Formats: sequence, structure tokens, C-alpha cells
Amino acid sequence: MNTLKISNVSKIYQTKNKKKFYALKNINLDFPNNGLVSIVGKSGSGKSTLLNLIAMLDSPSEGELYYMGRSYSSFKRKEKPSFYQNEIGIVFQNFNLIQEKTVLYNVTLPLLIKGIKKNKAEELAIKALDKVGIKVDQFSKLTSELSGGEQQRVGIARAIVSKPKILLCDEPTGHLDISNSIKVMDILKGISKERLVILVSHNLLLVKEYSDKIIYLSNGEVTKIDGRHKLKEIDIEPSSISKNNSKWTKDFFLSNFKKRFKRNLFTSFCLVISFSMFILVSGFINGKDKSISNTCYRQFNYGSGSISKEEKVSGTGMLNLTKSIRPTINELRNNKKITNLFEICPNFSTILYQNLTICYDEQPINELDYKPIYSFKNDYVDSSLIIDGYIPKADSLKEVVINQFAKELIKKKIGKEPVGEYLTIKSKFTNNYVTEDEEYITDIFNFEQSVRIVGVVKELNYLSSEKIYFSHLALEDYFHSSIMFNLSTYNGYDISWFDYVINSPDISIITSYSYNLFLKDYRFRDTLVKDIDFGNSLSFSSESLLLTNSLKDFVDVAEYGIILFTIISFVGSVLILGIMSFVSYSEDRKTSAILTFLGSRDKDILDIYLGESFINGLISLVLSIVFSILLEKIINLIIHKNIELSNLIQIPFISLFGIKFIFPILLLLFVVIVVFLATSIPILFSKFKNVKEELQSL
Repeated sequence: MNTLKISNVSKIYQTKNKKKFYALKNINLDFPNNGLVSIVGKSGSGKSTLLNLIAMLDSPSEGELYYMGRSYSSFKRKEKPSFYQNEIGIVFQNFNLIQEKTVLYNVTLPLLIKGIKKNKAEELAIKALDKVGIKVDQFSKLTSELSGGEQQRVGIARAIVSKPKILLCDEPTGHLDISNSIKVMDILKGISKERLVILVSHNLLLVKEYSDKIIYLSNGEVTKIDGRHKLKEIDIEPSSISKNNSKWTKDFFLSNFKKRFKRNLFTSFCLVISFSMFILVSGFINGKDKSISNTCYRQFNYGSGSISKEEKVSGTGMLNLTKSIRPTINELRNNKKITNLFEICPNFSTILYQNLTICYDEQPINELDYKPIYSFKNDYVDSSLIIDGYIPKADSLKEVVINQFAKELIKKKIGKEPVGEYLTIKSKFTNNYVTEDEEYITDIFNFEQSVRIVGVVKELNYLSSEKIYFSHLALEDYFHSSIMFNLSTYNGYDISWFDYVINSPDISIITSYSYNLFLKDYRFRDTLVKDIDFGNSLSFSSESLLLTNSLKDFVDVAEYGIILFTIISFVGSVLILGIMSFVSYSEDRKTSAILTFLGSRDKDILDIYLGESFINGLISLVLSIVFSILLEKIINLIIHKNIELSNLIQIPFISLFGIKFIFPILLLLFVVIVVFLATSIPILFSKFKNVKEELQSL
């Protein structure tokens, strides 16, 4: 069986006028298994077109080519690399060597692509180089340093090192002087004894001297076949099975990275910004809730609030009118969530705060807020907040604690440290009561306390005010002991202001339309934050929770902006990486074409640029981790200084979702995916000139 057969092959191109042009027309040829067969003819006769069809660099418009009895059209794309590795070698007029690689490496490369180990590949490459007359002292030279004749011989060595069945030579002496041309033809003649050599040439003298068979082409048709010598054909040995191996791509992507170092440095810089932002945003999302909670817990009256009930007054359709009333004490006591978490107390706000004044030596300090806590006992207050003085050991209205903002204000007003100083708290409330006999009874609630400042607590800065904290239990005792004299005389028994508030109708303003709730243990704060829905139209209002939610909203708005900026940065960096990979691939398209005809797979060529990008990605990731750790500390310091949020950014390098070191693993996986997609998509969807055109270009 002949190695190569061409049956009724035509190659048709369409002219600008949309007319058919036959580059080859009805070609029928049988080639021997060995010998030197030359194809000659004038320029445009179809010689190179025929050679490209045989090399599987182009496809016929009509007819079929057969290799070892198998039609070319039956070869799938994934089989072509094996065809180039084992069956066919090509020697080009313009050499098509990889100029930045050494002589030995160029000849070793086809074997490395086939999966042959480096030591064995170099041994075979040295034999091939010796066969074409390349000396040992030239092995380490770059091919760009060789003369034209030497480069052509290196090209022949590379073409024969894999021992292909067919050797195609496209004008192998076209750029050589007569001396080098004879050397090359001598080499090809020697090779033709072992395999089929098909040569295209304009040099008719050399062709006639060396060829065993000459095929004459004119206007795309065979005009003559000159069988000059009777060949003693050899048997064809079956090809060895090639193993896929991509280790050789490492040399290319490492050298590419060095060659384009400045460009890769710029790409890495962009990726560092993007990855650092991604890491910091991840730390922000991971740490914000805990940071806000821990920061907002720094309120001495955290968990103090009031609870009211919403009652529908009227409404139709989408419009409903409601009013707030005080829920019944039984409603609250029957709610396990409330009784488990809170102390339930009457709300004295209407009476106490209506005309409240705070003075120092008769000088009003109007900016101060008088705020209740349930008790100064340990379970009710967080003693770690104290920064000066002490927390009262007993519940008394005579001793109070202030926050640091109140301290600064009072100090400014009185000109000295406030701890140990006394303030006067005054309040006066007039209550008119209408009896069943429509008589008006008036009682006046007078509240006047000289209170000593015994301690200072440090609270968060965000939207905080100047506060004085007193014991609600002590205030209850005061209300118990304060008698409504006129109302008591009318009823014939003592009625305290405490009794009056408790027994007033739930719709009365005296009740402040609510009860006060105080956490039984300040350590219940987490439970309060997570679940404050008490159901049954009950509405819990807390200044500390309002402040927490306000801070959360502020951070959430910042989060949206940061995430948007990160997305823009990320998209920009990915585009830059993709563009840089595409540009690199564009610059190397000639090399890619050479690697293709040497038998590399599409995956191998993609791996070269993926490898270069992965180096960029890994370097960027390492720098991003170092950079983000540094930025985490700086940003947290700045945020803490301005709004006192502690550790807002907490990058979860150690643990995430309870799994140790999962975040770095996910981060590495993320980088791999980003690099792969950014590099492969533009390359896979790019539309370069085909391999044939690239190989024929100078």
C-alpha cells in the first residue's frame, strides 16, 4: 500500500468578482513509500497549494487525499497533532524555527511534544543534528545567530527527528547560495532512502540531479510526470503511539514571562489592586456585623427601652389609622420572650421629663440627658465600660454615672474634673384629676435631687449624646414614697405617684403609653439584637437599638459602594489580564503556528499563555494577601479613630464558616478560575490567520 495517494483533488478559490479560480484541478497522484519526489512549475502553478493539502494545512474543495489508505477528511481535529508528531515533517523555505530558542532545543521540541523524556529527546536530537552536519559547538546557539544554510539544516533535523513517513520541503534552497543548496539537497537525498521526501522547488537543475521522480504542474494541472529512477521501495513501519505531555510548555511560559516582564509587572499591579479589594471586602462582610454589635454594646443602657401596643383606630382599604397604648401587664407577663429577657417596669417619662432641668451651682446645663438603667448591680450593667471613678454599689438617686461626652461638657462648663462634683436634678409636674362629681383635684410632683458624679463610662462616638445614668429601681422607690396628698385625701387612703401611674388607664398619657423594659442581664444583648419581634402588635422601642440600626444602615450603604467599586476594579483587572494575554498570543502567533505543525494540541498552546497568566495571578495573590493584611490594620485603625468601630474588617484567613483555612483555599480557587477565564476566552474566540498563512509569512 502506498503511503500517500491523491484522488481527483481540486482546490477552488473565489475571486473578488465572485468567479471560481482553480488553484488545482483534478489532481491524481500515487506516491512511493520512499524516494525524493519533486513538484515543479512556474509561480502560481499550484505547487505550494498541493504541498499544503498534503501537509493537512488546507483542505481540498473536491476529491480526497489518502494516507495509508485512510482519507484525510476522516481525521478529526484532535487526531491532527498525532499526525504531525508521527507521520509528516515539514521543512520550510523561511525555516520557521523558534528564534529565541537554542539549536538543540528546536530539534528536541517535537520529541518533547510527543511525550519523550528530555534526556532521551536530546540524545535523538543530537543524532539528527549530526546527520545534517551541525556541530556540537552550535547546539547552544540561538537559531537567530545561525546563517541561512545552517538554519535550513536545523529545520531539516527538526523535521526528521520524529522519523516521519513523509518529509515535505517547501523551497528548501530558496534562500541559500549554491554551496549550501547542494549540502541541503545531499542531506534530503540521503533521507529519501528511508522515507518519502516531497520537494517543491524552482531550481530545475538541482531537481533533475537529485529527484527520483518529477511532477510538473501548470495552471493547477499535472502536465507531466517524469519517473527518473526506478525505486526500491521499503516497507512502512507502524507509527509509535504518542503520549500527551504538556511539561514542555513550562519552558515557554517561563521565558514568555521574563520576555514580557514589564507588561506582566503592570498586569500584576492591576491584579493586586483587584484581589486586595476583594480580600478586604470579604473581610468587611465577615467582620461588620460582629464589629457593629461589639461597638454598639458599648452603651451603658444597652437593652433599655419601652414597649407599647399598636391599636387600630379606623381604616379602609390601604389606609389604616393606629394609636399607641400601654399593653396590659398580663399581656407582657404571658409573653415568655419578654419575661425571660426583661425586667418590666412602669414608665415615668411623662411625669419626670416634662420640666426636667439639670444644674451645677444654679447654672443650667441643658445639653445633658437624664437616662435610666434598671440597677447598678453587676448583671445589669457592663462594668468594663468604666474609665474613671466607680459604679455605685447600691441603687440610689444620690449617685450617678456619666459618659465621656457628658464629662467633657461638664468639665468645659465648670472648669474642672466632674467626678466627685454635685449636680442638681429638678422636675415639676402638675396633675389635674377630675372626680366623678366633676371636681378638679390638683397634685404637684416635685422632684429635686442633689446627685454626686461617681463614675465615667466610655461609650461609642457614633451619634452619641451627653448622658447621666441613674437607677430606675431607686426612682421607683422615690415614686412609691411620693404621696398624692389631695387625691389621697379625696379617696380616704394614701395613693402614691407610683400607684397612680400603675393604675391609670392604658390610654392615659400618664402611662407614657408604654412600660419600660430593662435587660435582666447585659449578656443577653446578642439575643436582643437577633430577635426583637414580640408579636401581638407589641412594639419595642430602644434608643440603643435605634443607634445600632442606624450604624448598620450607614455601614450597609458604605458596603454597597465598596462592593460596586470592587466589581468595577475586578472587571477592569480581568479585562486587562485578558487583553494582555490576547496581545501576547497575537505577538506569538507565528510561534503558535510552528508548535501546531510540530504536533502540539490546542490545549498545549493555551497552556503556555495560561501558565504565564497563572504566574501573574499567583504573584498577585501573594502580594495581595500581604498588602491586604497591612491595609486591614491601617483601615481598622482609621475607622476606630473616627467612629470607634473596632475591627470592622476581619479577613478570615484562619477560619471561615467554622472550617480552618478554607478562605485561602477558596481564594486560590477563585484566582485560578479568574485567570483561566480571562486568559482562555479571548484566545479561544480570537480569529487569527490560519496556520498555513502564519507558517508562510516571513
